Amino acid sequence: MKDVLLNESGMQNHPLTPMTDADLRRWLAHQTPNGVGHVATQDVFMGAVAISNALEAETRKGKRHIVVDAIRDEDLFEIGKAAKDLPLVTGGSGVALGLPANFGCTVAPVPWTLQNGPAAVLSGSCSIATRNQVAHHIAHNPGREIIAEDVIDGTLTAQDLADWMLSQTGVPIAYSSADPDVVRAVQDKFGTHRASSAIEAFMADVAGRLTAGGVTRLITAGGETSGAVVEGLDLHTLEIGPEIDPGVPVLRASPNLAVALKSGNFGAVDFFEKAAQQLGQP
Repeated sequence: MKDVLLNESGMQNHPLTPMTDADLRRWLAHQTPNGVGHVATQDVFMGAVAISNALEAETRKGKRHIVVDAIRDEDLFEIGKAAKDLPLVTGGSGVALGLPANFGCTVAPVPWTLQNGPAAVLSGSCSIATRNQVAHHIAHNPGREIIAEDVIDGTLTAQDLADWMLSQTGVPIAYSSADPDVVRAVQDKFGTHRASSAIEAFMADVAGRLTAGGVTRLITAGGETSGAVVEGLDLHTLEIGPEIDPGVPVLRASPNLAVALKSGNFGAVDFFEKAAQQLGQP
């Protein structure tokens, strides 16, 4: 990530999926019985034909999962060309840069109808980027920290928190984005699964109560948090709107609800403010 190894970027402290090895080939090998291949930068730099040839060579070796290097946007366009006939392509959001042309699609402005109404932020990510975003946001907006122990023992209820957020002005934020040492202490006390499940269920419950209370612009931070909120709100279709920051668009969930869902390390330090503005107006 930028000029820092993945296992030194803060992702090594992820509460559920700690990335303690910067080599994605080794990391993926722990999760599959199939061979893991690799297309190196020297092949990627040579363009789509060289990438295709390298992919075929790895496939002949019995590699069913192949990691392809990319360090520039132009690499992603060439990878997209090479991936035209592949049955499955997965990766970070940037991989999508090179795929539309395979289907005859061209980049065009994305229409978006602003969603007016109250906004709120729920942040469960413990990444360095998100913790910086939370600190920036609470300097200008109401903020309340979610203490995991309070959630688990019932001291703080979803209705309590929703009522507090609905009574605030600006764009209130509720966050469980604690330092890694705090997260580990909670996990040691309650167990990793119980602690994470409690927070995810709590966030989903709060999201439901916020939207029932009139929130029409909802922003979430953290992959697990976002997934829990989507499931908790029973969202089945999301219409993609303009991009807020690289890899994170505004989304239309229903005629009365617009959302922004981001993973931990995505977005600039003022992401929450920009997201609220792009979703709509108070």
